[in-house]
Amino acid sequence: MKGNSRRGQKRKRKVNNRPLGFPRLLIVTEGTKTETNYFNSIKERIQERFKENIIVDKIDLEVKGIGRGTMGVVEQALKSRNRHTYSQVWVLIDKDNFTDFDQAIKKAEDEGLNVGWSNQSFELWYLLHFQEVSGRMENETIINRLSIHLRQHGITRNQYSKSDPLSYDDLKVTINDAIARSKRIMEMHQNYGNKTPSVMNPATTVYKLIEDLLPYLNKDE
Repeated sequence: MKGNSRRGQKRKRKVNNRPLGFPRLLIVTEGTKTETNYFNSIKERIQERFKENIIVDKIDLEVKGIGRGTMGVVEQALKSRNRHTYSQVWVLIDKDNFTDFDQAIKKAEDEGLNVGWSNQSFELWYLLHFQEVSGRMENETIINRLSIHLRQHGITRNQYSKSDPLSYDDLKVTINDAIARSKRIMEMHQNYGNKTPSVMNPATTVYKLIEDLLPYLNKDE
């Protein structure tokens, strides 16, 4: 007898539309404002670009600003990696006045984490969008020069502050310049035989993380 009863029918298995190879990336930073503002803006941009598309190489980006020192960032990243599955785990740490800067970088690398470090601070990455740098720079100099550029380009009106929500869109026009300048700085230190991050002032490896993210940001451009 035919009927509409569902008894005896196998329940259809719920299909997981998450594609194989879907990257899940974690970024752990010591800062709770500067880095998190910037990378959360990247996360929003990626989500916006992919929200109406099923694309295999979409990326799931998680950003955590924990407000701890350099070694604390590494330890938190390791704890997060042990609790969840990530394609990549990045730690972002600044030299500032921390004395365990080199030790934290080594521990992270020994544990298989990716490291985006900056000497002196993450703001160096911002500054490199506007100019070349070479000689030793303290934080105050980086902030002052960055503030001038931001005002000249109409991005901010006042002196830059770490609480200012600079976004990817604010700086994207010159992002390739920043990457190239970052690489030239690293080459300069290599030529001088500088291999210790705390000695390499100025320098930043944040560009390596940005290079990983650019394919998702530029997908349709």
